Amino acid sequence: MRIKCVFPDEMIRQPIIHELGTRFSIVTSIQQAEITPELGWVILDITGELPELTSGIEWLKKIGVKIEFIEKEE
Repeated sequence: MRIKCVFPDEMIRQPIIHELGTRFSIVTSIQQAEITPELGWVILDITGELPELTSGIEWLKKIGVKIEFIEKEE
């Protein structure tokens, strides 16, 4: 699955991607990213069991990360 995560400025320095991989059984691979003082975004390939992926994405949304699906698993 490939997603784009957009982080608000107050979250840019937090280890969100690392925490995603430790909280959930998800392997992350950064494909592209851009970080400025005002905004940060990253395109991630994420792999794992579908329930873990779903839970991880819901957690990201809950903490304020905007998610866009680029490639979604069926």
